[in-house]
Amino acid sequence: MAVSFRDSKSESKCYFVTTSCYKHIPLIALSKGYNHVANSVNNYTTKYDADVLSYVIMPNHLHLLLYFKQEVRLSNLMRDIKKQSSFKIRNELQHTSPYIIPRLVFEDRNQVYKVWEDGFHDFQVFTADMLLQKLNYIHNNPLQEKWQLSKTAEDYMYSSAGFYRFNTEGLIKTEVFTKYFDVPVAKK
Repeated sequence: MAVSFRDSKSESKCYFVTTSCYKHIPLIALSKGYNHVANSVNNYTTKYDADVLSYVIMPNHLHLLLYFKQEVRLSNLMRDIKKQSSFKIRNELQHTSPYIIPRLVFEDRNQVYKVWEDGFHDFQVFTADMLLQKLNYIHNNPLQEKWQLSKTAEDYMYSSAGFYRFNTEGLIKTEVFTKYFDVPVAKK
């Protein structure tokens, strides 16, 4: 099924983004920080005028499919999400899992602890077919053999899969991708 962008300007505004916890330690799960990550994403996608088209918060990483409605400020958005959530996750860890804190020590000029790896990986989505591929990857991530976090994608509560299947809002405000992309109706 061919899918097309609603307008040609959409091509440069859609991004698949991944960021991982420091040393791939499952800091989100250890801190029960899923809500902290979600709140940060919700706060800063609003600030930077971006819609989340799909997401999954995993024990040690985050995948987002973002569409910027105006100016693309991906680096600023990711910096702020990581900064806010890092502070909250570290505070939780100090109470719930203090044994992990020594593994997070990272003494730099302005930083003592590290919750997220530096930077992030982004993939600019140029076609709607790519968008669907990334959306499916995100939703199926918890089902991978190494994770096995739920029996079905929509049962994993830290993902937008349930939003697409049951039209129920998850932790992160999600916009349906058809707002920006045309999907041809299959002929019967």
